[in-house]
Amino acid sequence: MINNQSNYMIFDGHVHINVNQDDSFFCPEYVLENLIEDMDKYHISRAIVTLNPTITEFRCQKDVANHYIRIADGDNDGELKIWCIHCGKVVYTGPDPLREYNEELLIKCSQYKGRILPFIYLSLANTTIKKEISHFESFFRDLFYGYKLHPKFSYRSLDEIKSIPSKRPLLIHTGPDKVDHPMNAIRFSKRYEGNIILAHFCRLNYDALNEVAKNPKLFIDTCPSLLLYNDRINDLFDYPDEPRIESELDLYYKALKIAGEDSIIFATDSPWGNIEQELNVLSRLAIPYTTRRKVSSLNFLKALSLEDMIETYSEQNLTEEIEIKKPVPNRQEHSILIKNPDDASFM
Repeated sequence: MINNQSNYMIFDGHVHINVNQDDSFFCPEYVLENLIEDMDKYHISRAIVTLNPTITEFRCQKDVANHYIRIADGDNDGELKIWCIHCGKVVYTGPDPLREYNEELLIKCSQYKGRILPFIYLSLANTTIKKEISHFESFFRDLFYGYKLHPKFSYRSLDEIKSIPSKRPLLIHTGPDKVDHPMNAIRFSKRYEGNIILAHFCRLNYDALNEVAKNPKLFIDTCPSLLLYNDRINDLFDYPDEPRIESELDLYYKALKIAGEDSIIFATDSPWGNIEQELNVLSRLAIPYTTRRKVSSLNFLKALSLEDMIETYSEQNLTEEIEIKKPVPNRQEHSILIKNPDDASFM
């Protein structure tokens, strides 16, 4: 068992929780209280938290777990459509149904303000994005830190999205498919002014990692290293001049070598990833102390535009807690067995 009492702080850059257990069909029991228990147990100081998006309302009711959906623009401003890919039918028309869940997330997390840093989950519809951002900036401005975009969940490429009218940090899911390919996010980043965290090691896409290395506003998170390693990562990272990946540690080494130590952010993707196991991977890395601190906490602060805190963390005894300021404007143990990672995806 990992007992993280090191002389460097650990921030988790990617976590999901449920706000309504009755509405989720994957890990419905993992709620805020479980996350706080895990953070206390493993000495994790801060975490970026978003919704667990496996919400039944967002699925075809014929087969909630297996019928995937696609988000489409609505006929009217402020509305979207949800298509069932399997049935070929519209299963929902109206405002973004994630709004009420996002609001509940912010209210619940506000009791841990500064320790839990919520991101708003946005459905990828051009007809709702602007209205959702306006709503949360108007009424919840000081309660969240950024936005989460999930092309696979919306089954829609970022190439189809006209704009995200914000400068807050974005956390963007990346995957092996055409709809969530890392280079889609790279192209999108050229149209976005704020910082962007590309989730899941950018799937170790060589071209995308090189783009990250050249752009100081781009970061990648490291979750979930074990599931990615077990999910045929060598099929994705297949470059003649690079040695094969032999362990989950090699995911970090490849990312550090290509993207650079200033862009890597430790993350677990809990409950898809296992916090204890991901911390074990981090602790076994053969990297310099200065690099470890960047990966475990300092790059997290940079990505969230909290650079003023970096000097404080550098000077202060790292075993002490520091109160993070308001956002800038611009459990029980669990183990997850996923029989088919392609079906489950990572969130």
